[in-house]
Amino acid sequence: MRIFVELPDLIFQEVKMRADQQGVELHDLLVSSIIAGMNAPRATGASPMMPVPLPYFRQPNGTVVPARSNAELHAILEEGDIADHRQA
Repeated sequence: MRIFVELPDLIFQEVKMRADQQGVELHDLLVSSIIAGMNAPRATGASPMMPVPLPYFRQPNGTVVPARSNAELHAILEEGDIADHRQA
């Protein structure tokens, strides 16, 4: 079966170089690499990701500015757009 796969230039160059070093055809190296990847054991029991607190920022005077929700950010942007529209 033929397929089209787009590879970044650096990856293609590395694969081509490895095929040359191993003395195998590029096609054969790609097929064996795909098979090896499919047969590799899957990671199990990985620890779940720990929650990360939302970022906060400090103003020059040291006041902490808490992170804003998407809704809050949208409202702030809309207020600015309305103010800009009124000035125009």
